[in-house]
Amino acid sequence: MKGFIRHDGLLNDAAFGANYYNLDDTNEIIPIPVVSHLYSLFASGSSRFNGVNIYAEDNPIYTLHVFANLSFERATYSQYTTPSGGSYDGLPVSNVPAQTANVGLFYEMYNRGVVYTPSIWWQYTGPQDIYNNNTNAPTRQKLPAFGIWNASLKVAVGRTDLGAHVHRVDVNVGVYNILNKQYNAYEYISSGGYYGVAGQLLGEPGAPRSFEVSLSTKF
Repeated sequence: MKGFIRHDGLLNDAAFGANYYNLDDTNEIIPIPVVSHLYSLFASGSSRFNGVNIYAEDNPIYTLHVFANLSFERATYSQYTTPSGGSYDGLPVSNVPAQTANVGLFYEMYNRGVVYTPSIWWQYTGPQDIYNNNTNAPTRQKLPAFGIWNASLKVAVGRTDLGAHVHRVDVNVGVYNILNKQYNAYEYISSGGYYGVAGQLLGEPGAPRSFEVSLSTKF
């Protein structure tokens, strides 16, 4: 489903849409790392992924653009069998967020041949079911949801200020996780070995506040 509104109040070239999907994966071979060994074991299974994607964007005023992308997903194993024959049918597929979202805006300003485009957006990752390396099976234990704020500034310089051989120069400065939020981007239950002890919950921290600068040129 898609929609478009040319002009109606604050809706200017507004676009929106949604779609539903259903995906069945069968005869899966699922690798399971073995602690302190170079080989893997394999579980077998079948899984189903279904969900909804929603998007919307608009230009409330000529120089302001707002956007949103939302996803809702459910992923379950219709069949999951461990190498030892254990059955975990019906459990959720690990490390699949229940929801994701990107919501933000950017604004364009023009001054003496230079276009400035500041942007800010919120990136959300919903709760995820984690995997148990100790039992070689999925679980219903959750990695909590997290959301981070990001911002950037793009500066575009046109040909008239650069000479005959350079058509355009873009400079991008980005700041990610502005508030320096502390969160785990990934968690699992350890089977021991290199990290932790068997049955211990381990996590990988998400990236702290970071800065990025890029330069691109068109000749």
